[in-house]
Amino acid sequence: MRLTVPIFPQLSAGSVPHDYLNRARQFQTAATCLVGYVNGQINWPSYALLFHACELTLKAYCLQYAPGVHLPKHSLKRLYEIAEQHGLVLPANIAPALDVLEDMHAQHWARYPDNRTGPILDVSAIASEVVETLVNAVSASFQRRPKP
Repeated sequence: MRLTVPIFPQLSAGSVPHDYLNRARQFQTAATCLVGYVNGQINWPSYALLFHACELTLKAYCLQYAPGVHLPKHSLKRLYEIAEQHGLVLPANIAPALDVLEDMHAQHWARYPDNRTGPILDVSAIASEVVETLVNAVSASFQRRPKP
């Protein structure tokens, strides 16, 4: 029996920043479909999806309004700093929330098991709020502000 793999066209929103934002929305939507805990443990895939949605949303903004600026990999804080320098305005509670998420995302806590000891902060509510705020703010900026 020969397997045929369906081929789907790569759809684009017409610009790389918009494609990043659309992908972030997909990760956000997928995360909301998952339960927070499995067998009494944090459901790490939901964290991974939320963290990546944050990163993609910040990168979308930076690609749109800070073209040519080198974008770091996996640093939510640094991406936020670049976005803020180029006009992104977010509520005051978002920067400290990104500080909380930074280490977990940059060190890939959600992607790889390790031997951490001690309690781990449940940041699912923080991550969900940050993603929602970022997606809304970046979406609004794309509608309101012309590309430089």
